[in-house]
Amino acid sequence: MQIRKEFGIMKVLTNREFEIVNLLIEGKTNSEIGKELFISTHTVKAILEKIYDKLNIHNRVQLATYYVLKIKPELEITSTP
Repeated sequence: MQIRKEFGIMKVLTNREFEIVNLLIEGKTNSEIGKELFISTHTVKAILEKIYDKLNIHNRVQLATYYVLKIKPELEITSTP
């Protein structure tokens, strides 16, 4: 995961924020994300709000769209040998 910090838009997110984005993309709820990461639902919500601010988006649907259009292609580029 260190590679992703060196490239493009993903350098904006912390490791924890990136973990939460990935779990959200898997379709997990805030409660499920909290249980998996051993943090409160309130903390998940607060981190999501930070992510939204950093990426200038406003909700989960926009984050999922952002992921598909910008983050996933970037990850595919960085993981190519």
